[in-house]
Amino acid sequence: MNIYSAATDQRAYRVRDQHSKNLRYDCYLPNRLSNEKIHAHSFDSIEDAARFLLDNEGSGIRMNPGTAIISEKLIIARDEEEDTP
Repeated sequence: MNIYSAATDQRAYRVRDQHSKNLRYDCYLPNRLSNEKIHAHSFDSIEDAARFLLDNEGSGIRMNPGTAIISEKLIIARDEEEDTP
């Protein structure tokens, strides 16, 4: 599975958690107070991140290049291999 932006071709990536040092996908609700990590909903698997995006309209996910939070024109490609760091 892969998640990317149809508009920019940016791709979802895993962010290193500062406390646990684990790599997780960071998703954000549209009405968050800021883009700080404390407002992220973090997921170990891309499948769980995709489910969050589908269940929460207008939510976004961190994408590279640029570490942006993208919430529009997202493509969830179930048949593509997951990008690995």
